[in-house]
Parts: sequence; structure tokens; C-alpha cells
Amino acid sequence: MASAVIVCLLTLLCYLSAKHDAYGQMGCRQQRRVFYLLLLLALLVRLMFLMRPAELSDDVYRYLWDGLQLLSGYNPYAAAPQNIAVTDSARLFLQPLINHPQLVTIYPPAAQLLFAVSGGTLVGWKLLLCLLDLGSCVVLAQLLLRLGRSPWWLSIYALHPLVVLEGAASAHVDIAALSFVLFSLWFVVATNTAACHRRPILTLLAALCLAVAVMVKLFPLLFVPFIYLLLPPQQRRLFVAVLGISCVALVLPFLPQIVNATATLQLYVANWEFSGYLFRWLRSSLNSGLAARLLLLVVFGLVVASNWWILRRHGANLRSVLRSCLAILLCFLLLTPTLHPWYALYLTAFLPLAATPSAITMSWSVLLSYQVVAGYRLSGLWQESSLLSFYIFLVPVAASLLMGGVSLWRKRCQIRWARL
Repeated sequence: MASAVIVCLLTLLCYLSAKHDAYGQMGCRQQRRVFYLLLLLALLVRLMFLMRPAELSDDVYRYLWDGLQLLSGYNPYAAAPQNIAVTDSARLFLQPLINHPQLVTIYPPAAQLLFAVSGGTLVGWKLLLCLLDLGSCVVLAQLLLRLGRSPWWLSIYALHPLVVLEGAASAHVDIAALSFVLFSLWFVVATNTAACHRRPILTLLAALCLAVAVMVKLFPLLFVPFIYLLLPPQQRRLFVAVLGISCVALVLPFLPQIVNATATLQLYVANWEFSGYLFRWLRSSLNSGLAARLLLLVVFGLVVASNWWILRRHGANLRSVLRSCLAILLCFLLLTPTLHPWYALYLTAFLPLAATPSAITMSWSVLLSYQVVAGYRLSGLWQESSLLSFYIFLVPVAASLLMGGVSLWRKRCQIRWARL
């Protein structure tokens, strides 16, 4: 029922956005009203899930366990949960709920600090994520204003079922990492328009936010070279220095036990897979999972490198960087062997700023992967569907081809009319 309400609201607001774009620009007062309305709706939708247990994923129990370990004075990287003898009721309750209890936690140091700040309780963690998520909405609204886009575009993120389910419902830590990426992006944008004496402070804040994002989830490392290009040349060395020092400072308190997390990371990179259709097809064709992973990694690396090289050669601005990041995120979701729905959160956050049909459809089709959870609840068997993986892959690809065909047809029609 909640998802149906979200979809109806999202459809209505997208219609209003299109109507606004057709009838001209809003005044500042109208823009503020739209933003406050969307922020209120976003808050209400998230409150619907605040007190509910996490039903679509059990990752949150690892978060709470790590937070309680840190609050109890123990290094979360010291030992796997199943090897720890506990006596307090909170950890006794969480211990049997943790997935893969034989593995040391994989989450970086900033994530551990956030887990501890939440107090090791589900409601506390969800409240923290909701605050950060609403902060993301504020930043997106400011970026939309800077780009001259309708404030109604914010509804694509603020009311997207994927964002609500992965944030307020399942409480995935990616919501926090994404928020700090957006904070960093906003400080970088502000740096380009600020007075010279304020630029070092804004650059410092941008680097600190991005360092926190990387130390919450390693995936935001992908954004570092692109945010770097947006900075004024004289601020880039400061940005890199502060980013590196901040990451080291977050790691140092957890040494030397943090090295244990690398074993879990290696296991994840080498063996984990979920809903990755292209990976499954390549593995079957090459008869080698390792070869398929390496090939996809090389292709993705070429996509990232080519986008960065083009931006550097032709000059990077906010619009071009956003389009490149959206394209790279879409390629990642299509190429990755492990496609959990919450991996698409980063893509969804860039939709209000640089939406494309293929990216929009991908943010919805990825929800199909939750079918495996429904089957598991009913039968107790975790059985993925290759057909659903194909649909998840096919929908954005088909949308891209369709829009390409429409664009080509329009160009041909324009040429024909020009000749008449």
C-alpha cells in the first residue's frame, strides 16, 4: 500500500514538473513552496517505515552489532561475530540475526562511527539516515536551482520507492555515503562562485565530506576524479591533500585489526554475485567466472577513464560532470556481477539533475530483484531468477535504444523539412 501511494505521488509530481517546464519559470517564492511541500512529503513517507523492522534485508543487524561493539570499547574489526562471547542482552539479540557471522565486518571506519552514533538501536539508526536523506534533498534542491531546473524534479529522488525502501525501511548505509557525496558536490559548486578568501574553506569542507563518504562505503571513490575536475585549479592540491589526510585519520584508530576486513573484501570481490545478467552470460560463454569479472572490470575502467579524459580535454562544468557520472553509474549497474537494489541509490540521486530514460527505467527495474526475497519468505529457498535478471538488464537498454531511435527519426524529419 505504501509503495502504491509513493508511485501515485511521484506520477503526479512528475506531471506538474512537465507542466511547469512548459509554462515558464517560477518565482523564488513559488520555488520555496514547492521545495517545502516535497520535503514535507518526503518526511511523511519516511516516517511510515520508521518503526517497522527491516524486512527486505538483514544488513542492518550487522550495522547495529558493529555500533554496539564500538560503544562497548571493542574494535569491530578484531573478530567475526560468531567468535565473540557476549553477555549483554542487546548483542545477544543481534548475534543470531547477522548474515555471514563467520566474516569480519567489511564496512569502513566512518560507517562504524555512524553506527555508534545511532546508539546501536534500529530506530536510532533509521532516524540518523532519515536526517541525512532529508539533507540530500536540500542539497539536490540547491543544485536544481543552480542548474535552472524545475524544483519538481526533486520528487524523482525524494519520493522514489527505491530511496524510501532502502533508507527508511531497510536502513542501508549507502544512504549516508550518498548524502556526503552530495554535500561534497555542493561545496565544490559553491567554491567556484565564492570570493577568493572563502574558497580554501569550502574546498576543505568538500574534501572532508568526500572523505567521510569514502570511509562510509568505498564506492564513492568513483566520484573523486570528477569532483576534482570541478574545482578551480588552484584549489585541487588542497582538496587532494585534505582528502588523503582525512581518510588516513579515520583509519588510524582502527589499526591494526582493520586489516582483517581486507579478507572479507577479497571474498566479496572474487565470489559474490546477484542479479548480474551480463556477468552470468559471460561466465557461461567463457566458462570462467574470473575471466568474466576481469573483462567486465576492464570495460568499466575504460568507461570511467574515457569519460574523465573527455571532460578534462573539453573542459568540465557542472552539467557535463553530472551527465558523465550518471552514464558511469548506469554502466556500473549493467556490468556489475552483484546488483543489489541499494546499489542504484547513487544513480537515483543524480536523476533530478541529469535524468535520462535509460537511467530512470533502471532505477525502477532494479526493484525486480526483490522477487527473490518474496520467494525466500514463502518457501525458505533462496533461488534467483535468470529471467528477472534479464528483464532488469533489458529495460534500461531498450529505453536507451528506443530514445536513440526517436532522436534519429526526429533528425531525419528535420532534414527533410529543411529540404522542402
